[in-house]
Amino acid sequence: LALLAEELTGRGYSMLLSKLDRHQDGWVEQLARGSRSDGVIVLGQSSEHAALDEAARDGLPMAVWGSRIDGQSYISVGSDNF
Repeated sequence: LALLAEELTGRGYSMLLSKLDRHQDGWVEQLARGSRSDGVIVLGQSSEHAALDEAARDGLPMAVWGSRIDGQSYISVGSDNF
């Protein structure tokens, strides 16, 4: 995360780290509504692929750290991406 923060700072952005309860219904919607940022990085899709896909189609700028799922509408980055 430190390298990510350095890159963001170098480009004139700040990084805010926030934890949401993935076991609480509607956490993706909460993220989309409550976001006061230029974009969101989600660590793992959990079981919320459909909700993340819908949020991306609705215009939430995001990238997801996790596996690529066929047909997804959001950008994902995994450990095998170079």
